[in-house]
Amino acid sequence: MAKISTVFIETEDFDSAEKLALSVLAKGMGVLGQDHPQAIISMSNLAMIYKGQGRKEDAASIMFEAIEKSSRQLGKEPPSTLINFYNLALIRWEQGQQGQAKEIWTSVLPNMKAVLGAKHCLSVRCEKYPVQMDKSIKP
Repeated sequence: MAKISTVFIETEDFDSAEKLALSVLAKGMGVLGQDHPQAIISMSNLAMIYKGQGRKEDAASIMFEAIEKSSRQLGKEPPSTLINFYNLALIRWEQGQQGQAKEIWTSVLPNMKAVLGAKHCLSVRCEKYPVQMDKSIKP
């Protein structure tokens, strides 16, 4: 079901995605526990749905919680934690907090390169976006 919500996200059907993501999150937390890695991924997915809906404060709050749980449970280097940091930076950018977005991308870049590889698309973006920001180009 979680994969289906990503289809709704891709088609920008955020209302359907939200309903499904909330259901998946509730069931996942009930069965697996709220700190289970899969429940944390579901939280991250919900945050990105909220971002797509323009609910940036809700998105940031949930993503921050997902990062806290992921960092506590898994550490700061697993791909899922790094992706959550990357997504938080995107949310911060859209909130008009470009300085904080740049700081996040710059701080996770070494781990992105080490864990995902220097040529991974997220590593490349984490390196490129701060440079674009200096040139006033939107990511």
